[in-house]
Amino acid sequence: MTKLIQILIIEHSLPFYHVPAWELLGSHPKIELTIAFGRGYFTAGKHGVPEGVIPDPSTASYYGRKIVRSFFKKKILWHSHALMLLKKNKYDIVIHQAETKILSIMAALILARIKKTKFVLWGIGNPLSPSKVLDKYRRFLAKITDGFIFYSEVNIPRYLE
Repeated sequence: MTKLIQILIIEHSLPFYHVPAWELLGSHPKIELTIAFGRGYFTAGKHGVPEGVIPDPSTASYYGRKIVRSFFKKKILWHSHALMLLKKNKYDIVIHQAETKILSIMAALILARIKKTKFVLWGIGNPLSPSKVLDKYRRFLAKITDGFIFYSEVNIPRYLE
């Protein structure tokens, strides 16, 4: 029997526009998908899970993300539950939402390195604010991870400099 590829996706919400990607990954016969998620703006229903969003063969793990601090209405988040999943289990790949407001990204990356797990960021790649500091941090993260999944090709050149 072929070993299943263990994938953990860490998101702070369940955006509806990610559903097609989750369904593709979750329905692949060689992938075992786990999604660790908190609440966010794009969710509905009990615990923020809209009906039918989590693909059938997948596992979903809800966590109430911890708000570490708020700066100018921007919440800085810490995903302790997702870190616990990463620490407790062996995954082949971790796909982490590429949001600079998630302070625990570096902790997740370090845990992945210790466990010899591939670590990939997933996001737009375009800053929501014109902050040069956050832009440099995003590009730094992209360089030290194993990959970056973009929504489109528009922002890729900024990360190849």
